[in-house]
Amino acid sequence: MTWRTDCAAYAPFDTAGQKPPRPLPEGVGIAQLRLLGLRTDERTTLLSGKGPWVAWMSQPLPKGKSVNGNVGFRDAWDYVIESRTLGEGSEAETLKSTYLHIMEGFREGESSVIKKVERLVPAESSGPREDVVALKLEMAGGHTDTIIFQAGPGEVRFPDGLRTDARYALVRRDADGELLEANMVRGTTLECGEFLVETSGDFAGTIVDLIGDLTGTRKETALIVRPEGKWPLGLAMAGKPISIDVVSGHKEAYDIAKVTEFGEGLLRVDLAKHAPLTMGWYQVAALDEEKPNRLRSNRQLWAGINSPWWSGAYAWFPEKNKRYTIEKTHPDRKMMDVVGEVSFEAEGIEPGDWFTIYAIEPGQTVTVAGDFALWREGDSRGADSGRRWTLPMRYCMRATGAASVTVPAQHGDFWCRGGEGDWQKMKGVFDSKRRVATLTVPANETAEQTVWLLADKPDWLALRDSGPPQITKVLLDDKPLEVQAEMALGRILPPEKLVIEARDEHNPIDERSIRVSLDGKPIGGNLVSVKTTPQEPKSVTIEVALGRALAEEPKDQPGRHSVTLTLDDMAVDQQNTSLALSYRKLIPLAENAVYLSDLREVRSFVHGALRKDTDYYGKLLTMDGEVYDKGLHTHPEPGVDGPDAAYAEVIYDLAEVPGRKTLRAVVGIDDTAGANGSCVFKVQVGTDGKWETRYTSPLLRGPDEAIEIAVDISGARMRRLYCTGGGDGIGHDHAAWADVRLE
Repeated sequence: MTWRTDCAAYAPFDTAGQKPPRPLPEGVGIAQLRLLGLRTDERTTLLSGKGPWVAWMSQPLPKGKSVNGNVGFRDAWDYVIESRTLGEGSEAETLKSTYLHIMEGFREGESSVIKKVERLVPAESSGPREDVVALKLEMAGGHTDTIIFQAGPGEVRFPDGLRTDARYALVRRDADGELLEANMVRGTTLECGEFLVETSGDFAGTIVDLIGDLTGTRKETALIVRPEGKWPLGLAMAGKPISIDVVSGHKEAYDIAKVTEFGEGLLRVDLAKHAPLTMGWYQVAALDEEKPNRLRSNRQLWAGINSPWWSGAYAWFPEKNKRYTIEKTHPDRKMMDVVGEVSFEAEGIEPGDWFTIYAIEPGQTVTVAGDFALWREGDSRGADSGRRWTLPMRYCMRATGAASVTVPAQHGDFWCRGGEGDWQKMKGVFDSKRRVATLTVPANETAEQTVWLLADKPDWLALRDSGPPQITKVLLDDKPLEVQAEMALGRILPPEKLVIEARDEHNPIDERSIRVSLDGKPIGGNLVSVKTTPQEPKSVTIEVALGRALAEEPKDQPGRHSVTLTLDDMAVDQQNTSLALSYRKLIPLAENAVYLSDLREVRSFVHGALRKDTDYYGKLLTMDGEVYDKGLHTHPEPGVDGPDAAYAEVIYDLAEVPGRKTLRAVVGIDDTAGANGSCVFKVQVGTDGKWETRYTSPLLRGPDEAIEIAVDISGARMRRLYCTGGGDGIGHDHAAWADVRLE
């Protein structure tokens, strides 16, 4: 089932009722979801589904008015409509059914990244099996995700050995079944093959006291908690929600700012943004003579609340030292009843008295969900193409508290780094029979940061390697060049061979990381050779056969080429080195080539006169930083049709230079214009009043790269170089025809 909506459909109409043109580009603002479902048996059926959507509308109205607000579809709050039947002759009194739904965003025409969905049935479960929902997703990328959810606490084990007591867990494995990622929330154990993690799970406690400002200025808010077990201190829990079992029977969640010791085994839990512990102050507006336990407030009881979720909360009158339990609120949101045979009037409550509503008090229990995440970084025990460098197992880990991690290993030594700190060698417990090692990472290491773990570190691996390899030499056709990250060589004769040498000071070069691209497309095979020696593993020589790679390109056609190289060493911290080299192919002059700046033109129309072999200011002609000795400068000038029809032209009689069939040039806006100027270049042949256009450039602006052109002019008697402005005035329209010549 798919769902599609166009955000642009909610654009406002004008006050005359006409909808304006679509305010977003075509294809932008299209939101699409795909619903994948898996049902348990034929007694349950998915009838239909609608996507929940709420949009914000801002609609102008006549007479300067407007309406603003949310647009919601009341029949779309539940995404699916389910049909459940017991069937004829069924003796069951109730029907239990489980629906598993996956919502996937996608673009028009895209297929699902999920190739297959399979429901997993636990082999063992300490709780009701119907409270366990588990899916196995085979993904288009080749990996497999196993997702587990338990409605209540308990341990569950599956036929493949996956075991956990987490309320939520996700395990990602590659095509070979090796662990890529493991996540769990509200659990203490997650086991998958040789991998095992054990944590302290949730953090619980009881509220002893409250610190809060009841005046509404909200300068501080904190809970004084007696913890069950040891909690991480400082900012380790910052941003995590703390769940409170409030007096009304449900749970409220607040974000933690920090946790500090309070003395006598207590903790102070500061709440983020000084969250209020009361639900506002109200004043009694009136009492109800017929309902003694009912009162009317001076304002809505927390505007926006329609449901009776305040039932069970307390209404406290501090000046009268009275407290009442709320039974229900009314649809007008200003009246409420309290529990019991209470008479407000007899209790001394009067109109004008102030009261506040709250649901948190000492004695309530709190919970912070423990979570854990581990993912494998880089390659798993890989080696370079020569099978010389065995790499370590490398993991990243985040946890709320302390965690014990068991991973495949050849010995018990680990290297550990917290955040951006230094690597420390740590001793783990090694099981020689199972070939696994266990390391316990304390809470002070996991607090506020990612922890990096290395198992089976080889002796050659230098951990203190903060930099990438360095390019030490670049040779083009055996000629050394000055090494820079970006090398723009300008116009050069087409090279045959590019050689790049690189070296790292600490670790061997990773040959598998070497990538070479020519004009944005990867190349390899016999076009790229990589040379290293066992004596110098930290150095590499890369040779690119440019001549063979571009052998099919016509030699007399202009072109621009770029070569990009990236490579890395075998350090733990991945930092690529890159080199970008670009050049324009220099077409050698034909023996009979004639520069137009050496010819006499028949006629020209150019702002400030035609300039030969110079720029607009009479200096050397320069484009893209490259100097040209020869060329024409044709700045458009407003014609008789007005400034919007500005143009420039130079006309030549080809009878004076017979036998030439090709016009070559580099066209663009010269460097004196900076980021300004805009022109279109045309090459035309024919006679006055009747011109045939044989080349038209795109609109070129000051920052644009110049274009090298080769135009067939065979069979022509007259030739015209024609320029038009970009329709934005003639300022800085410094149109240059560099190296313009006839061949």
